[in-house]
Amino acid sequence: MVFDLSYAAVDPALHGLAIHRAAIFEVLWQAAAVRRVPVETGVEIAALAADAEGRPVPVTAAGRRLPAVDLVVDATGSGSALRPLARAPVRPRPYAYGAVWATVPAAGLWLDRLEQRFRAAREMLGLLPVGRMPGDDVPRAILFWSLRVAEHPALVAAGIGAWRRRVLDLWPEIEPVIAGITDPAQLTLARYAQATLRQPFGDRIAFIGDAAHSTSPQLGAGVTMAMLDGAALADALAAAPDIPAALAAYAARRRRHIRFYQRMSALLTPAFQSDQRWIGTFRDLAFHPSTRVPWLRRRMVETFAGLALGPFAAATPAALAGMPDRISGRALEVR
Repeated sequence: MVFDLSYAAVDPALHGLAIHRAAIFEVLWQAAAVRRVPVETGVEIAALAADAEGRPVPVTAAGRRLPAVDLVVDATGSGSALRPLARAPVRPRPYAYGAVWATVPAAGLWLDRLEQRFRAAREMLGLLPVGRMPGDDVPRAILFWSLRVAEHPALVAAGIGAWRRRVLDLWPEIEPVIAGITDPAQLTLARYAQATLRQPFGDRIAFIGDAAHSTSPQLGAGVTMAMLDGAALADALAAAPDIPAALAAYAARRRRHIRFYQRMSALLTPAFQSDQRWIGTFRDLAFHPSTRVPWLRRRMVETFAGLALGPFAAATPAALAGMPDRISGRALEVR
């Protein structure tokens, strides 16, 4: 046993919510449609120019200039092509380990918990129930299998049968879950990199989510961080007298929270994805016994819940974004 943690350690009413990206997209798409926001698809923004009034003009990879806007928000993830436009750009540091993942039916799984299996720190298999996708009544889960990015071609070349044998050797009970995976093409490769912008904005451009602070997914807080970024940016734009002031306020609101998670992720990632056998042994001996200490258990749960502000402080989701308490429905509580 590595971890056995419940959000109830922080608050009996607290629970996690895993959402498939397709469901998040559907919410955003419908919101844009209701507001009649013009959408242009199949376009890669490669640079920003400026019009006569200094407003940013997105420029496509083909050289076409799009209409000028007041502010560009880059939410394109860790592979952002516009990150060099930040005030203090950084070069991402790729992790040697990534993962392949697939959406699978949640057959026979607990629908209210993330489960993982490990072999040392070299192999990791996880299943995360994510509810239902738009237009689909079947409960789904995300399956992820850790591997070195350099080993992905060998996995594909070996065929799906070899991968299935490795998976079932580690977790035999999930055979019904992976029954529909019959081709390596169904497994999407995800690469990870560590990069934290010192200032998540530039001249009339704001970076949110992995475009601003990419890391490994070990703490499971990536979507939480991105949604809090978006909420904090929206509130800053509504409250500030101008866009430069809003961008500065946005960066200030998110700085402490992001800094802690980036550091913790960099620290903990080797315990779950590493070639060093001793790291896995140390993790197995130390992590679960430490959860028997109430104070440490609470800190761990707060960290996995995305609520930690540091080793000794946590907040509600509303407080993290600097917003009125409209998310949690509870009074602000910072310890």
